[in-house]
Amino acid sequence: MKPPPVLGLIGAAVLLAAAAGCGGDDGTQETAGVPVANAGADQEVAVGTPVSLDGSRSRSPSGAALNYVWALSVVPSGSAASLSAAESVNPTFTPDVEGVYEIELEVDDGANAGKPDTVAVTASRFAEVLPYAAVDAEYSTLLDRIVLVSANPNQLHIHDPATGKESAVALPQVPACVSVHPAAPFAAVCHDANVSYVNLSTATVERILPVSVNVYDAVLAANGWIYAVPTEGGWDAFRCIKVDTGEETVGADNDLLENTVIRLHPNGRWIYGANKSHPNDLDKFSIEGGTATALYDSQYHGDYDMCENAWIYETGARIITACGNVFSSTELQETDMVYAGKIENSTSVVAAVHSSTAGAIVTVPGGERIWDDIENEDTVMNVYDPDFLTFRKQIALPRMKEGDSKSVSHGRFVFFDSTGTKLFVVVNGDADAPLAARSGVAVIDGL
Repeated sequence: MKPPPVLGLIGAAVLLAAAAGCGGDDGTQETAGVPVANAGADQEVAVGTPVSLDGSRSRSPSGAALNYVWALSVVPSGSAASLSAAESVNPTFTPDVEGVYEIELEVDDGANAGKPDTVAVTASRFAEVLPYAAVDAEYSTLLDRIVLVSANPNQLHIHDPATGKESAVALPQVPACVSVHPAAPFAAVCHDANVSYVNLSTATVERILPVSVNVYDAVLAANGWIYAVPTEGGWDAFRCIKVDTGEETVGADNDLLENTVIRLHPNGRWIYGANKSHPNDLDKFSIEGGTATALYDSQYHGDYDMCENAWIYETGARIITACGNVFSSTELQETDMVYAGKIENSTSVVAAVHSSTAGAIVTVPGGERIWDDIENEDTVMNVYDPDFLTFRKQIALPRMKEGDSKSVSHGRFVFFDSTGTKLFVVVNGDADAPLAARSGVAVIDGL
């Protein structure tokens, strides 16, 4: 009789593993006869969204029924979250602040208890995704609403950022810009050679006012006039439309360059324009007489970059340009549009807002690194001291999320609410993401 074959090292190892017991299909090593807890996959959800946990993949080698005990082992600072049905297979809880929540699961089969397993739930704040891409946006402090216009569909949207609810107003043509009345519930929407005058309280277009040029940008002032910038024509003049009659007058001076971005000063008497001349410049116009009158431009012609866009302090004291250079705003030409400094380490600004209540300037910066630990790009907001223009902090913009689709948010417009305690940021989806053709609204509570 032949002796049995001698097992090789590999065969022996296989037999030993079989005798000792192998791990389950999730890779967890089991001890013979001891139940194995499985708390499910990690999750990422929005703050305030109920979360259902899943322990159904836990198992008992003996096939006995399992008992479940779940516990919140780690919660973010300030959270008051608690588990519901903590002794069931599928307990729930609602994350109430941002951060990572760790939930521990222990199981037993009445005879033996296994090692606990932990699942992590990350709670984030996401921007609300809108069903359209915003062409332009302004803020109505009177209504505490964001007023946006979209081209697909051609609509004006009156958006409540606190609730996410909005009213839509159909527009007759593709919109190019929107301007909100500083003290009344109205807006002007420019498109081609027309301006739609919209009642924001009733969500209706009250009238369509013809303009003798294609309109690039417009301001709806409190004096009952709309001031429109031509899209073409080189050095031209404002088209000034009286809202109640529709009558158009043309500014007397050809001191307005086509495609100039214009801003109404808080005092309601002046319009500042950031033009696209070479070098670009700031221009000032008076609207005290109804029809716009050119006053003067800045004293600088290439000394300081203006970068073709500008935003005015809430107090009216200063003007922020898209290059980060800041200039004064005063009654006298000698002291008006005088260089007041540069926002610290800022060379490109996509959007800016100032609040005297918050005591801050907030910008959406352009895309470049400004120092080692601060990334200057449109996926963040930077907060600055309004007097000394020094950097205070940076806030990452909440991402966009709809179903399983996620996107980095790129800031386009930023507004303070009427109390100066909340920030609303209109964002766009990333160009390479499924949400590329959508805009969103991010809400930031305080600074």
